[in-house]
Amino acid sequence: MEDAISVCGTDCTHYKDSSCRGCSQIKGRVWWAQYVNSDACPIYDCVTKKSIENCGSCLKIPCDLWRDLKDPIYTDEQHDRSIKDRVQRLTGGS
Repeated sequence: MEDAISVCGTDCTHYKDSSCRGCSQIKGRVWWAQYVNSDACPIYDCVTKKSIENCGSCLKIPCDLWRDLKDPIYTDEQHDRSIKDRVQRLTGGS
């Protein structure tokens, strides 16, 4: 997959067997955006508006937007772990 890491740090190779082509390829128009009353992923929109490559370039990483966009199948602990993993993926930090 060409864009293996999304703008929010999600490892898109996790979805390699699905029909997802990656948010960069579909300009953030992910299937679940409808559930947050949007046409596109709010994180993708934010990165685009700030004209940055990904959230790793933002001083507010992780921001409230990341915290608010919790997958309902995740526990709070899983969501927190996901955020930590994505921050590390984008910044190389711990």
